[in-house]
Amino acid sequence: MGHIGARQSAFLSAVDREPAVIEVLRLGGSADYLLRVQVAGMAACDARYLRLTAAVALRFLSSKFVMERLRHGTGPPIGEPLVVAPVKTKAG
Repeated sequence: MGHIGARQSAFLSAVDREPAVIEVLRLGGSADYLLRVQVAGMAACDARYLRLTAAVALRFLSSKFVMERLRHGTGPPIGEPLVVAPVKTKAG
């Protein structure tokens, strides 16, 4: 791993202290990271939000929550191309 700045290091340390964070992805685009967090409910989600924002100064934070998992898989076998098909859910 290359050089990590102090801000990124502080963020990753804060995330490491949260057992509810089960996945951290570094992104390209408008957001820097995507955290996958598994909690028992909204109160637990809020508690983790408050701890994370108290530990690290964040410029922007957006949250989404899953209502229902409709499909889960591990992806295509290694070496197979990943094909993404657009899905249209509304007529028109």
